[in-house]
Amino acid sequence: MAEKDVQSYLEKGLYGTPQLKPEEQKKYLGTFRERVYFVMTMDEMATMENQAILKQVINDHPKELLLLNGTLADALQTSYLEIIKQFSCTFTFVTDPNVDTGLVYCAKEAVNVAAITLQEKKAAQPPLPEETSTPQKTSFWQRLIQKKNNKETR
Repeated sequence: MAEKDVQSYLEKGLYGTPQLKPEEQKKYLGTFRERVYFVMTMDEMATMENQAILKQVINDHPKELLLLNGTLADALQTSYLEIIKQFSCTFTFVTDPNVDTGLVYCAKEAVNVAAITLQEKKAAQPPLPEETSTPQKTSFWQRLIQKKNNKETR
């Protein structure tokens, strides 16, 4: 038994502490998928419409953690820091140049949100109500008055 402990100790010293789901943690800037409310790629972060979706997510789940990719352009960092200041949420920069993920809005514990990507959020939003021109029903008296007015104008 002592031999296993020594071997384990040596392996931790050589390779570091074993991580649970390292690919998932890398994709979500150091956190697990089950903790994520919302995730955006660096390309998606450039659009103002997408910033509005992030604001809605932060408004729905206040006081959580926002992880920003440290390799973002300065202009993007500034615009997202303004959002952070507006909602006064905590944030952390995570620098990993090999990851396309731009930001992750997450909790400290598991929340298991089904729709976390931008496309899933847009698909989950209810469509805007369309203006439909349904003919309004007129009462018997209104139709009678209209007929009378039509006869008088002839």
